[in-house]
Amino acid sequence: SSKHSEPERHVRFAEPAYSFVGMHCIFDNCKASVTVLQFGRTNSDLLAYGSSDGSLTVCQVSEPPSVLQKLTGHSKDITDFDFSSNNQYIASCSMDKTVRVWEISKGTCIRVVYGVSSQLCICFHPVNNNLLLVGNANREINAINFSTGRVISKLTCDNAVTALDIDHTGQLIFAGDAQGYIYTISVNSHTGSLSRTHKNKSCKSKSSVTTIQYRTFSLVARCPVLLSCAQDGNLYFFSIATNSHGYLTLICSLKLASPVQNIRASFCPLLSLEKGEFI
Repeated sequence: SSKHSEPERHVRFAEPAYSFVGMHCIFDNCKASVTVLQFGRTNSDLLAYGSSDGSLTVCQVSEPPSVLQKLTGHSKDITDFDFSSNNQYIASCSMDKTVRVWEISKGTCIRVVYGVSSQLCICFHPVNNNLLLVGNANREINAINFSTGRVISKLTCDNAVTALDIDHTGQLIFAGDAQGYIYTISVNSHTGSLSRTHKNKSCKSKSSVTTIQYRTFSLVARCPVLLSCAQDGNLYFFSIATNSHGYLTLICSLKLASPVQNIRASFCPLLSLEKGEFI
């Protein structure tokens, strides 16, 4: 009887931050293995993927899913690509030692930049979209003016540069190398000049870095954060000092199960109000 006398309590249980139900196959028309894929900038309908045959496919994933463009020109594996801030262009890099810039609407390659080694990672500068930042197997990070195709600045690291990302202000590049080290590099948005500020040695892994991802803010750290993943399955989560040097402090690391293949990682796109960071 005491049950009924109590006013009914409407308890609304918090939903889990991420719950995944089932799987949906969108495409199965890729003839070679997919090497890298990502969504357009702030666009969950635009998806592109690069493959080991050198092709880049741009799709829309809403119903009905369709291929918008197939970009062909690279002769070897696509190692990385990035969308420009307005999603009009894609810049891609490849084991064929070239960087290519594509105009998505026309499906045409508008610029080829030839290098002397495999080009391994690439991103558009977020403020100056005429500036491309590319890491290569020759231990270099190059700043390239994509209108002219000229390398305007170059920085040499200690090993092959395998992954990179840039902060939202466009002042700091974070780059990972083939020996597991992470570099903070300052970049001038106007001139593209690069200068190394810090080499982080807190990663226990001597394995190649596969992921570097910057996030503007994290509830865990209350500041900008960086996610790094190594080929051996070690994940690292850093806070970033907001001063101009971008010094990294390791918050935590996690060893995943022994990897069968090259593992990459990503922040889940929505900030969760639950404790912790979802990756």
